[in-house]
Amino acid sequence: MFGKRTVFLYGLFIIVLVINKHARAETVEDLDISKSIDLETPVGSSTSFLSNGTFKFSTGFDYSSGKYGNIGETEIWYVPVSMGYQQKKWKAKISIPWVRITGPGGITGEGEVINPDTAKTTSVATESGLGDIVTSLSYSFNSFGVNLPLIDLTTKIKFPTANENKGLGSGEYDFTIQSDLYKPLGKLTLMGMLGYKFKGDPPGRDLNNVIKASVGASYKFNDQYSSGMFVDFQEATSQNTDDVIDLFTYLTWRMHKSITLTGYGAVGFTDGTPDKEIGLQIGYKK
Repeated sequence: MFGKRTVFLYGLFIIVLVINKHARAETVEDLDISKSIDLETPVGSSTSFLSNGTFKFSTGFDYSSGKYGNIGETEIWYVPVSMGYQQKKWKAKISIPWVRITGPGGITGEGEVINPDTAKTTSVATESGLGDIVTSLSYSFNSFGVNLPLIDLTTKIKFPTANENKGLGSGEYDFTIQSDLYKPLGKLTLMGMLGYKFKGDPPGRDLNNVIKASVGASYKFNDQYSSGMFVDFQEATSQNTDDVIDLFTYLTWRMHKSITLTGYGAVGFTDGTPDKEIGLQIGYKK
């Protein structure tokens, strides 16, 4: 069943999309930021059809901290190295992260609560190592009409490469399918995402499959600077944890036609979300 908050966010996005029927098409700034957000140029944008293929490399860091309903605080450093290749309507990507977690446990490197009982203990430990590798494959369905939004369909697989004994991951595969919508309105681009994540169950745990959603907008000030803001939502993975709800904002500087630098931050509103999150990413596209 769809949660009420998910339906509201997605419905609001769809309503906004149909307000303007004469928007000028404009590509979206390349974004690949945060552990949970993956908003990039639509796969089927006009530039992708004319190219022989585009390679993208990005790296950076993400720092988050929060109590997750616990007495103590959990701090997570997440340093991904991502590579992607785009050819016409198809785009493939792989992300390989290094993670460092300081806290009572029960929180994965991606910031998900998988064991709320462990997270409520008072003991604190620090663990680090390879995180869970994530791969994705996207296909564009953007030919439904000039006045309709661009639509991408994406599948993601999270491989359990993180050491579950150290608490860096769940030790299980996750599979996600999601649709991303983009509506350019001149320098403003409206965005929305609706997805469903199939969670693998660690030994002794029964995690829920969850609905996830995002709605927001980006604005291109000029050829060098763009910014945006989004509200993210994901259902709780168990009855003993909270839904994920946060507010995310970013600023991108195009240093060169092939190089971008992006800084971002987020604040959480529930015990299923970090209280605060900041990050920096540099991306190269050829």
